[in-house]
Amino acid sequence: VVRVCSECFYVLRKKYEQENNTQLVNLCKTKHGSRQVQDHVPSRYKGVSATCQDGQMSGYLRLRSTSRSGAWKQSWWVLKNHVMYRFKAPNDVKAVSTVPVLGWTLETLSDKNFELYEGVSP
Repeated sequence: VVRVCSECFYVLRKKYEQENNTQLVNLCKTKHGSRQVQDHVPSRYKGVSATCQDGQMSGYLRLRSTSRSGAWKQSWWVLKNHVMYRFKAPNDVKAVSTVPVLGWTLETLSDKNFELYEGVSP
């Protein structure tokens, strides 16, 4: 079984019909149904919500974009079980991305400041 997008499906089917290739035309089938496809959410993003109470730390962090502009974007982060979870907003129920920080050291500098670094303290 080969799956293609809807646009490619119709192009291929039309090509096979023009060639009078009934064997391939009969193999071309669409999956009909009103079932709405939901976004796939990896299981590692489901375990933590932005409002979880058992995380080590949570708050806003600014992350520099990898685009040419290098703009800074602010997002909500939760640190739990050596994984940092990034959310679009503090009340979201699923994470946008994760960053594993196993082996990293979290050093609290004050109530609102901390350092997270890999390996030995600078």
